[in-house]
Amino acid sequence: MYIQFAPIGAKIEGEKIHPIFQIERRYPSNKVYLILSDEPESPLKDSVMENVQEIREIYSKMGVETHELYLKLEHFWQNVGFLATKILESADDIPILLNLSTGRRVFVSALILAGSFSLSWRPQKKIICVQSSRDYPKIVEFEPVPPVIPDKIGWRLLEEVKNNPRISTITLAKMVNKGQSTISIRLNKLANAGYIVIEGHKKKILPKGDAILQALNKLVEKNLI
Repeated sequence: MYIQFAPIGAKIEGEKIHPIFQIERRYPSNKVYLILSDEPESPLKDSVMENVQEIREIYSKMGVETHELYLKLEHFWQNVGFLATKILESADDIPILLNLSTGRRVFVSALILAGSFSLSWRPQKKIICVQSSRDYPKIVEFEPVPPVIPDKIGWRLLEEVKNNPRISTITLAKMVNKGQSTISIRLNKLANAGYIVIEGHKKKILPKGDAILQALNKLVEKNLI
């Protein structure tokens, strides 16, 4: 049995089988997270909630738990961290299904990166995904997106740069027990990914890096990584 994560959009008129159910025969779920927008007002809100109600009722008849996760459109990297936390809260022997066939693309993208986040830290976890309803039954094992998510060394570097923007590469190298050239390469990768900016001897963490760092710290606090 799988734990399914599925962004939910407006109800699609005329569709006999909703995309969220098309994989149930092959990969049945015992828990489903419905990912929704936290917008107070939206022209499609009524249609979305009608869709959610229908999904909830069908899963209820099947004895499957459904949970709603509300995300904010403008908080992309916070959403990535939040979804990764939810994925990593499950035991490693419970596989995860990312249903990318419905919902807002921004939430689909956040879910893809959350899967990458999770596998970067817990590579033993099994994650599979379906990209669209047309892909059924071509469901594939999830491939993480490199090199977007910092590993343990990247996390430590972000933490130290945030605490001390003028920290030297030599000091960082000693802290993580790596060579100075290795740390320079690591810092440049973090900069290229948009987590930090390097200005001479000064290194500054950017909002994207700060959001990921906060998510990592929460996961550490919960002993999830």
